Amino acid sequence: STNYSFSHDRDWTRYSDVTTFFEDGQESEIWTAEQKSVTKKKSHNLNLFLDVEVNDKNAISLSSTSSFSPNGRTIYISTTDLENTDVDLIARLKGLNILNDDTYNSSNYLDWVHKLNDKGAEITTNAHFTYYDSKDSQELNNDIVTGFTDNTSENTLDIASDQIINLFSVQTDLTLPLSEQSTMETGVRFANINSESSILQSGFDETLEGINPTGSGIFNYDEQIYAGYVSLSNNWENWKLNLGLRAEYTDTKGDLDVRSIANTTSYFDLFPNLSMSYTKEKNAFMLKYYRRITRARYSSINPFQYYLSANSIFEGNPNLKPAYNTYVEVDYVYDKDFKLALFTSIKSDEQVQQFIQDNDTNILKAQYLNLETNYNVGADISVSKYLTSYWYFYFLVSQYYNQNKFNDIATGAIIDNSIWTTYLRANNYFTLLKDESLYADMAFNYISPYVKGNASYRAYSKLGISFRKTFWNKDASISIGVEDIFNNGNTFSKRNYLDQNNATSTRQESRLFVFGFRYKFGNTKIRDNSKRKNTDENKRL
Repeated sequence: STNYSFSHDRDWTRYSDVTTFFEDGQESEIWTAEQKSVTKKKSHNLNLFLDVEVNDKNAISLSSTSSFSPNGRTIYISTTDLENTDVDLIARLKGLNILNDDTYNSSNYLDWVHKLNDKGAEITTNAHFTYYDSKDSQELNNDIVTGFTDNTSENTLDIASDQIINLFSVQTDLTLPLSEQSTMETGVRFANINSESSILQSGFDETLEGINPTGSGIFNYDEQIYAGYVSLSNNWENWKLNLGLRAEYTDTKGDLDVRSIANTTSYFDLFPNLSMSYTKEKNAFMLKYYRRITRARYSSINPFQYYLSANSIFEGNPNLKPAYNTYVEVDYVYDKDFKLALFTSIKSDEQVQQFIQDNDTNILKAQYLNLETNYNVGADISVSKYLTSYWYFYFLVSQYYNQNKFNDIATGAIIDNSIWTTYLRANNYFTLLKDESLYADMAFNYISPYVKGNASYRAYSKLGISFRKTFWNKDASISIGVEDIFNNGNTFSKRNYLDQNNATSTRQESRLFVFGFRYKFGNTKIRDNSKRKNTDENKRL
């Protein structure tokens, strides 16, 4: 099967940033920035799927998903007021930042399945290749329209960057039933990642101390992952037990052309997992345990420093470590409708983008850093049930304690940022009219104050409602709805500890009126063999 889609999006976001800078431990200047961004983006998407039954024991599947987004453009317009502690205006800055980008992404998969016997034993082999290319060009204009400041200057910055990523992986799995109750699975996997990033930046003021934007550079990053696993599944009358163990060995090498020494790492890890359940009549008890790894996104490890605005920069971190998560959950389910879950997780070296103010240069720096620890413990209660023949109801309440510990770059102190958080979700699905051709959905989400890295966030909520009516034997449909009806889905975050005192308000297009029309052409009874394909390496793009 083949399908093509085209989308043309326009999004705008407003930001308000307030930063209080310090000098000799005392408040010295307050920078208030108001910024609006408008993004226009076109995207072409092409998916190809082909399944071939070679014979009774062999099948081959080809899949290709590609997207091309040319001539994307984002315009940032900002005004920044610099005031002293008496709220007297020192200077006013005007900024215009024009970002153009082109992105191409193509992922291709080849699967082969060979059945060994009629009892379910089989060998599967998968090969995957992804080509990704993202080109950006940026022009940033900064004007001092009132007053004067030593911490920035009037200039025009030109920034051009390109990142080309090649991903390849191959995996072979063996499924072997040992008995009617037990099945063993084992397999091996190899993945290879190659990323080449380049940057060319000009126009910045080289006399400003404490700032070192990358004039030009090429960064090559290579990663190889060797993995193997074995798992055993057992099913008895009322019991289910799954045990597994995965082993991974990883080699990485990062090489920046303007440095003489490459950054290399190697590490070996074991990742066990266990799940067990017991069912008796309407009661079910479950236990889940696993240990997992999350590696850094490719864009976050580029060792480049470049301007985002007159007083903010982004800096990559080639020394980011992989993050590890140990998770345990105990569940009780009654009649498949009511569920209670108790959970805890301990994460080490979680990668989080943090905003840090430099009080020497009056610059805000955005950088991905590893947290010391991230600890969670909590409980979920959920209900999912048909209340009537036409009304399906889902409700979830989650209460958890989240503790983030991170290292303050300036002092080396370990900072504790923790809070109890409540999350609510309620969904109502209605099927109306005698012919069941009218559908109504109502969704509500709420989260109380929460933390992430060095930031604390305010509570926010969203309420949405939508309707869909089908016609012509359900070949056509009209949908209409409103998302975030009360416009309460925007976020506000602050960072207030030691010599850090800054806050950000982000206001996106969250309240939307949505209208759609859909019609199925041709023979709609033909089975669609489209499928979703992804790998751990693709998720890091």
